[in-house]
Amino acid sequence: MAVAHAFRLFLGLGHRVSLGLMVALAVRVSVQRLGAAVGLWNWPELGLVLDGAAVPAAGMWAEIGLAVLTVGLMFFLPANARMLAL
Repeated sequence: MAVAHAFRLFLGLGHRVSLGLMVALAVRVSVQRLGAAVGLWNWPELGLVLDGAAVPAAGMWAEIGLAVLTVGLMFFLPANARMLAL
C-alpha cells in the first residue's frame, strides 16, 4: 500500500513538472517570436530544401508554427488539471 501511495505521489509530481515545463516552453517560444517580429532578435535559420530548391524564411515559419502549437496546447491544460483532480 505504501508503494502505491509513493507511486501516486511521484506520478502527480511528474504531471506538475511536465505542466510547468510546457507553460515555460510556450512563454519562451512566444516571447522569442514576438521579439523577432519587432526586430529585437533574428529569426532562426533553417536550411530546408524542397525539390532541390531552398525554402525562403523556413526558420521563421517553423518558429511561428511552434509558437502556435505550444500556445494551442495551453487550451487543453485546464482540462488536464481537472482530470488530474479526479
